[in-house]
Amino acid sequence: MISDNDTLSKRCTDRKLNDFMLLQSFTSRAWIPPNFVNPSGEHASAYPISGPRGEGYLPTAFHPEAPIWPKTFADLTESVIGAGLLTDGIDGALHVARCLNITPHPIHSLGEAAEMYRQQTSKEICRQDLDNKIGPKELSKLQGFLGYTFRSTHIALRVTQPSANFEGMVLSVKLLELLGDAVVGYLVVTAIFERNPGMDPGELTTYKDKLFMSSTLGALAEAVGMHRVLSSAPDAPQLAFNETLQLRRIEECQKPEGQRGNYWAKLKIPKSAAGLVKTLVGAVALDSSFDLKVLKELYDRLFKPFYDEFCRQGKEVDDTVREFEQFMDKLGCKEWHYVRTIGRQNKKKVYCTAIHVHNVIWMVRRHCKTQRLADYFACRDILGIFRNSTTLDSFRSKCQCRSSGPRRETWGATKRKERESSPADEKLVDGPSRRPHPRFPLPGGEGCS
Repeated sequence: MISDNDTLSKRCTDRKLNDFMLLQSFTSRAWIPPNFVNPSGEHASAYPISGPRGEGYLPTAFHPEAPIWPKTFADLTESVIGAGLLTDGIDGALHVARCLNITPHPIHSLGEAAEMYRQQTSKEICRQDLDNKIGPKELSKLQGFLGYTFRSTHIALRVTQPSANFEGMVLSVKLLELLGDAVVGYLVVTAIFERNPGMDPGELTTYKDKLFMSSTLGALAEAVGMHRVLSSAPDAPQLAFNETLQLRRIEECQKPEGQRGNYWAKLKIPKSAAGLVKTLVGAVALDSSFDLKVLKELYDRLFKPFYDEFCRQGKEVDDTVREFEQFMDKLGCKEWHYVRTIGRQNKKKVYCTAIHVHNVIWMVRRHCKTQRLADYFACRDILGIFRNSTTLDSFRSKCQCRSSGPRRETWGATKRKERESSPADEKLVDGPSRRPHPRFPLPGGEGCS
């Protein structure tokens, strides 16, 4: 794989990009390649933490120690490609990828890649007359749905008849799905970034994953009727959507705008539905020579209305916090509350949320860029803890909010007794039965900034 972490890490070290990681200006969350010019035309600088500046954008001082995770090398390679994308679009990203020996050197643009495909396949396609083998009715129906007219109709033929064996056809559905996977990912991230360029990277990734996951794309396919468009074509992919999915969508549409959400969350949706979405996008991408204007129009036509209605940005945060609060209410526990604090890290304001239950801190998330994000991560992680049946049973056994018999001892009281009965320098070695309310470690709490 040319884009897996091992390959990207090797490209990073081959080109000595990792040397920049030793500079005091480098941080894993905010780093800009030297001499990178941002889209506004101004030079973006990488300021050293301390010490004098060297020539250009490089400081003269180095980190005395540089513990670096292997995946950081791959992240560094991706960030440089991202810098090329912001500087000169897709062509800029391709230029950087070519310089890092990730993509073939002859390819300078996506249009050239599509042209190479045409040159290598045109004679055989013409000889086998593949562009005339798709029925006009199926072609018209597909083009009307996509809002796009195919120039090479053998690509549409491959979509409508994915498993048919046509002599001279080198194009496979798997290849179209692979292209579509990359294109949909790019369109989703671009749309999010254009709407909110200052969005926290962690929140952007979470939101992107929600829009891009197979179940979401499958629900989108059902909502826009993608499976019905191809149902009349011979050898068309048969997608047996559960009627419940359609009924849930109709019920969700009865809610006021702004309150509609992912009604498909607990339903089983065939993965082939997401594959169909990607295949159609890949077909349009290849036929249009990866024309971004055409692909953006396709995204606005099929994806954007669905995302705006059911995947509103920020709803993931609101839903998770609401889910936790409803969960505690369902348990009948009233003795819990948030403790929110504000601090500073590297001269920047950061936020922390702690969740206290019966005088015990069950979860803390620190160093988040917004308070909403700190709340989200804390609620998400504590919900994950409560999904463990042993932990949940322990919680229920100690919670007194629903007790009808003799008053049970609180966690706080239990802890005080343990401290009073144990020497200060003695470590507790009792098993879980003696300590039913362990203080949970912070699962990645330092990395949500």
